[in-house]
Amino acid sequence: MDNLLFVSVLKHLVTLDQRDSVLSLLSGSMEKTPSKSEMCAAVGDTGVLVQKSLLDFFSGHPSATVIEDAINHLEHMPVIRLTIAFPPSAEAVLRWKNQFCDTFGESCILDITKDEGLVGGAVVDMKGKVFRHVLADGMDGES
Repeated sequence: MDNLLFVSVLKHLVTLDQRDSVLSLLSGSMEKTPSKSEMCAAVGDTGVLVQKSLLDFFSGHPSATVIEDAINHLEHMPVIRLTIAFPPSAEAVLRWKNQFCDTFGESCILDITKDEGLVGGAVVDMKGKVFRHVLADGMDGES
């Protein structure tokens, strides 16, 4: 991705929901530039840094080619799927995202699912490879 203003958007995206909202916003922007309130509504209160980055991106009046490149890049960002037993804090989600990005050396986003059936730990799906780090797995057969 060559557009530095959009790289800032990518840096601040954390969840799949945020990514999908930005994709929808970008797709609609091919016809008209979204308003500030549309950008803020698209990513919600949890995406303050994404909102600011989007405002900066659109203030540069990006061409249709730049917008198409941004859409393409978002559609191909790696998605890390986490299944956990509890609703995580925003701080935990951001910490996990940063750890995965550091591991891959590229931007990624998280798709977090809650499964109350997990006793503890997580199931992580990274690019089709599933890693189970679940407390109950070590307790099988124990009474």
